[in-house]
Amino acid sequence: MTMLLRTAAAVACAGLLSLASSTPASDAAKEVTVTGKLACAMCILKTPGVKTCTNVVVVKEGGKDVVYGLADNAVTKPLTMAACEKTLPVKVTGTVAEAAGKKTITASKVEKT
Repeated sequence: MTMLLRTAAAVACAGLLSLASSTPASDAAKEVTVTGKLACAMCILKTPGVKTCTNVVVVKEGGKDVVYGLADNAVTKPLTMAACEKTLPVKVTGTVAEAAGKKTITASKVEKT
């Protein structure tokens, strides 16, 4: 009986994985470009709960400031601690994800403007 359950679980997982890997390209995250100010969430913005230097991009959208967390990757690595003392104008191209009401952009390109 245990062997039957393990086999059924393995088949179910394989089926789910095949569905996940066959997601149409139209559902894939699309790249966007945002223009704003690179800032440190801890040093410049004094964001509550942030205990380490964290790069964010502050963008004006609809008359309000929208903060995009900047995901750590090879593109953003050179920006580490670049905006701890002052903000820097930037244009960031990448994919945006939202979780728990917070936006994060995974950059494929960052340009200082």
